[in-house]
Amino acid sequence: MSEHSLHVSDFSSFFQEVNGGLSPFPWQERLAFTVCRAQRWPSCLDLPTGTGKTAVLEIAVFHLALEARRLAQRSAPIRIVFVVDRRLIVDQAERRAEQIRECLCAAPPGSVAHKVATELVFLSGDPNTPLMVAKLRGGIPQETDWARTPVQPTILLSTVDQVGSRLMFRGYGVSDSMKPVHAGLLGSDCLTFLDEAHLSEPYRQTLGWVHRYREEPWSEVKARPWSVVTLSATPAEAKNSEDEESRFRLEMEDRENETIQRRVTAGKPAELRILSGDHAEAYITAAKEHASLGLDKILIVVNRVDLARAVFRKLQIDQERAVLMIGRVREHERSRIVNVDLAEGMRRETPSKFFAVATQCIEAGADLDFDGLVTQLAPLDALRQRFGRLNRTGRDIPARAAILVSKEELRPKKPDPLYGDRAQEAWNLLQKIAQSEASRKIVDFGIAPLEKALEGHPTEQACTKKANAPVIPPGYVDLWARTSPIPAADPELSLFLHGPESGPADVEIVWRKDLFRSDLPVGSDDKVQAARIDQLIQRMALVPPRAAETLSVPIWRVRDWLAHKTSTAAQMADIEGQPQQGDSDSIGRPVLRWRGPTDERTQPIWSKDIRPGDVIVVPVEYGGCDEWGWTGDDQSILDYDVALEAAEQYGAAKVALRFHPALFQEPVWAQIRSVVTTTENYPDLVSGILELEELPIKIREPLDSIKDQIEDLVAYDQDPAEGFILLGRRPGKKSPGKASTEDESSGLDSLKPATLSDHTAAVLDQVRSFADRAGIEGRLKSSLELAAELHDAGKADLRFQESMTNRQAVPVILAKYTRRSLGPLGEKHLRESVGLPARWRHEALSVRVAVEDSRLANDGLDPELVLWLIGTHHGFGRPFFPHDDCLDDQPRSIRTMTGERLNLPAASGPQRLDFD
Repeated sequence: MSEHSLHVSDFSSFFQEVNGGLSPFPWQERLAFTVCRAQRWPSCLDLPTGTGKTAVLEIAVFHLALEARRLAQRSAPIRIVFVVDRRLIVDQAERRAEQIRECLCAAPPGSVAHKVATELVFLSGDPNTPLMVAKLRGGIPQETDWARTPVQPTILLSTVDQVGSRLMFRGYGVSDSMKPVHAGLLGSDCLTFLDEAHLSEPYRQTLGWVHRYREEPWSEVKARPWSVVTLSATPAEAKNSEDEESRFRLEMEDRENETIQRRVTAGKPAELRILSGDHAEAYITAAKEHASLGLDKILIVVNRVDLARAVFRKLQIDQERAVLMIGRVREHERSRIVNVDLAEGMRRETPSKFFAVATQCIEAGADLDFDGLVTQLAPLDALRQRFGRLNRTGRDIPARAAILVSKEELRPKKPDPLYGDRAQEAWNLLQKIAQSEASRKIVDFGIAPLEKALEGHPTEQACTKKANAPVIPPGYVDLWARTSPIPAADPELSLFLHGPESGPADVEIVWRKDLFRSDLPVGSDDKVQAARIDQLIQRMALVPPRAAETLSVPIWRVRDWLAHKTSTAAQMADIEGQPQQGDSDSIGRPVLRWRGPTDERTQPIWSKDIRPGDVIVVPVEYGGCDEWGWTGDDQSILDYDVALEAAEQYGAAKVALRFHPALFQEPVWAQIRSVVTTTENYPDLVSGILELEELPIKIREPLDSIKDQIEDLVAYDQDPAEGFILLGRRPGKKSPGKASTEDESSGLDSLKPATLSDHTAAVLDQVRSFADRAGIEGRLKSSLELAAELHDAGKADLRFQESMTNRQAVPVILAKYTRRSLGPLGEKHLRESVGLPARWRHEALSVRVAVEDSRLANDGLDPELVLWLIGTHHGFGRPFFPHDDCLDDQPRSIRTMTGERLNLPAASGPQRLDFD
């Protein structure tokens, strides 16, 4: 055996290296051996809260490293997806994934982690990226760095909406051209962990249908490895959802482990209370009672955002140290809340009274350990999740809790709009098992004590009602697979993610301080207004919305807010797919719908025209958000936007810095304006701005990084002194790799010109490399190679070459070229000037060239697949092309990569491909 080879017995050492010397629990080591030897996962992991379920990530990564070189026989999927149906405030899984990635990148030679990294690099082909980690929030067109290669070992973390919509070809906020790429990467060579599966029963069932359609007779080829593993910390509620024989549970050796035993047996007594008086005040009173007993860290959990805010406001009035945690929050604020406010408040070495107010967002994925808990009544399974944050590590403390319910919530004829009658049934069950102490009723929510108390009591009716997903007929699969264009008769996806009573997909909101309502004329035919809209889109394309600056809100609450109905805008729970509760039919305020700079659907619209899954950009002056997240209140106006921070987090090499009076304090802007009006070149402009003492550090640092590579300056209007965007590139820094599908302009842009022959050779090398590392061979590999050779042949069209300003004396066919920042509208005008139709697609001409290629008749490849790959490599042609060219009716010739002329017959009209 080579000294560099891995063996299943190395798992314990790998785990310790990743986790700072901490040894795995017995179940973790046992599961690793089971998976690696059987080459498959159990269908369900039945593990209590606090026993380290997220260690499945180490196991999956280790298993992939073991099998990396097995090529076509590999059973470990390349992509590992961790899904939980809650908007996470503290995402333990993401931190753990990052810890694994950092360990692999820094592993010293000779360590097991170094061996694991070496094996993963065999797949990734990048010695600097053995493992990629990405959290999927709101989808943003072109922000797809995780999807740039099919063989990159990756851990993805997100919610049912974000993962499920991508898997089903309808990625929320994802551009149409990228939808099939995301679906392909998640629908093949992928292992999905569905955490707290009892929260996501409809999606679990939908995954079962996906599995069925990947097998015979629906699939003609052997499918790449793909599997789903459900995780549950509430086993009593999940027993009917999985095959009992394939469940993995704790065994005696696990329960005898000192750490697990302490966590499982720790007592968590909870008093049952019926509220009277002001509800928000009652939660605070109960929390302060816990604090008076010497319990420092108190968690308050309620079922709706507006109540959470009311409790938090009262704590602030009382001048208590407190933090608010809701799922409806941007990444910028989320990072501060978790890493600063919450981290400092939970610090044990300096005991002090601290209150955390939260919604359902803490029910899963939150590695928090409080001393006391006050919670609103909820179904039994939700309560057990919340109690998983109370004395999570089994410390030797007198942990206390209270479960509060109002008399209104217990009215039998008034079911809760979120939980129906299940919370009432949970209350009735708790009353039955409660122990009387003095005049109080107490239920111990410790893991073992509660299991014992529930023996003999049916719990199904006391738990969250589990909806069933509809059956997925084959015709629905065919409709979803059509992404260009999406059919008018499109099955409603939310039904298959959250059940038939779910609401539509959320809307992603982006706030910009340099955007104003006057910039958003809707439906105007005025040429001046149309030009302003074009200018706005071009400006927005330079600083496009990023996922880190989005905030996700149900569509009906967005419409309420934009219609100034603030009394209802914050009345919602903090869960995915919640049932719709009303909807404003008012026109409301206008917004900018963003689908990417070249999409005709990118335009100002009225709020009533917003659709599920949209990304909208709004002026900061609209309000709706504060430092803690969503408010739905016009008066809560942020004095900043986070576009620059979001772009920095994305890590692009190109930098676009906005200089506008709305983004700076008046004295600073006056100084910047003075510099602009007194300088005539980029070096003097940048130097002058950098010399300003009061220039904010967040502008100074990126400006200093690009000062020697300024590419362009784009004015907001005609006069740069009224605002401008400065464009540059960080020296020596690469942009995140482009995805396998890209828009026309980004696909052409390059640091240096590239001939079609050189570009084709590079693509062919990449395709062969992907195929070799993925274990693809034979007829399929040959088909991929020929498609790579012919995929861009259509770029040889003379008009297309002229649009790239290719007018060289010696005929050289270009595939990419270097350009100044024309922007998408500039590209459009350039194409029009050389007679290239707006809807012309080079892929359509590439297919016509490929049809005439004699190699298509070779029995060693699949000709339909070759043509399909050529025609769809930019995401179009699924099933139709947006292609129109009057020259398609005329016989003509085109110069091929080898220099000879290829005669093309006249077509019978615009090209269209429709393969079965």
